[in-house]
Amino acid sequence: LYDNNLLFNNIDKIKNLGQYSFANSGLTYVVLGDDTNIEEGAFYGSSLINVTLGKNSVVGFGAFQKCEKLVTVNMPEEGNVQINQSAFANDTLLKNIDLSKTTDTLGNEAFYGCLSLQTANLTNVKYIGDYAFGDCSSLNVINIPNAISIGESAFGRVTESGEAPNMIKIEFPASLREIKDGAFLGCRNLTTINIPEGVTKISDFAFSFCSGLTRVTLPQSVVEIGDYGFYGCPYLVNINTGNV
Repeated sequence: LYDNNLLFNNIDKIKNLGQYSFANSGLTYVVLGDDTNIEEGAFYGSSLINVTLGKNSVVGFGAFQKCEKLVTVNMPEEGNVQINQSAFANDTLLKNIDLSKTTDTLGNEAFYGCLSLQTANLTNVKYIGDYAFGDCSSLNVINIPNAISIGESAFGRVTESGEAPNMIKIEFPASLREIKDGAFLGCRNLTTINIPEGVTKISDFAFSFCSGLTRVTLPQSVVEIGDYGFYGCPYLVNINTGNV
C-alpha cells in the first residue's frame, strides 16, 4: 500500500485506526483485518478506489467520507460491520457494497450523496438513520425485510439540486413501525405503496412530490397523516383514509 513513496506494511494487523490517520492520503487500495475500529475521518478525502473490510469492523463517523474515487467496498462474508454516521457520505462513485453484511443499525447520512449506488440490500437493518440514502439518485433496488424505523429523509431528496432514489417499488415489512419526515420525498418513480399494520402515522412530507404515485393502501392502524404527507402527488387517485 502506497501513499506517494511511502510503503505501509501489515496494515491489516492494525486493530485501531485513529482519527484522520490517513485523511487526504494517496492510498488507492487498502485491506483491513477483522475486529478493526476505524475512527472518525480515518480515510476522509483519500484517493481510495477499493477497500476491503474485515468481520466485526466498526466504521466511524465520516471514516471514508468524500473518497471521491472509491468504487468498491468488499464486505466480509461473516458480516457484522457497523456503519456509523456519514461513514461513506458523498462518495460519488461508490457502486459496489454488500449491505447485507451490516449490523441492525445504519447511521445517519451513512451513504448520503452516493450518486452511483444502485442497490441497498439491508437484510439485517432494523433502524435506518436520517438521510442515510438521501440524494442517492441512482438507487433503484431497496430491500428492507426487517426494518422497524425509517429515518428522516432516509430515501428522499434533501437538497434543492439533489435527486431522490429512483426505485419503482418498495416492499414494507410487517415489522415496520415508523416512517419519519420526508423519508421518501421526491421518489418520482414510485407508483404503489402498501403501508403495513402497526404504522400509526404518515409523517410530514413522508411521500410528498412522489409524482408517479397512483395508489396507497393504509392499514387500520394509521390514524394520522402529517403535514404535506402526500403533497405534490398529482396522479394519486386511490387511497383509503377511512381510519384517519
